Amino acid sequence: MDCPFCRTVNRDEADACYQCKKDLSMLRLVVNKAKSHFNTALEYAERDRIDEAIAELHNALDLDNTHVNSHVVLGTLYAKKEQLDKAEEQWTEALRL
Repeated sequence: MDCPFCRTVNRDEADACYQCKKDLSMLRLVVNKAKSHFNTALEYAERDRIDEAIAELHNALDLDNTHVNSHVVLGTLYAKKEQLDKAEEQWTEALRL
């Protein structure tokens, strides 16, 4: 996880930034919650519960819009629903990140 203050790369479990020593505990909680939504989305997608998976991916991206895998999977699910404009938008964002 990158420190939002000094951009130093830190391990996800670090409570404080290695470089600037700022508290990262709340950021870590948000990132972990986003990952939890992503994992739930994958479970829904595997069970062909596409709409629920899409909702979970939106929840994940609301918390961490830089999560590339969420954009990729969301694009794939939109493509599966034949919503190709939305799919392309998600894949483009993933490539930009």
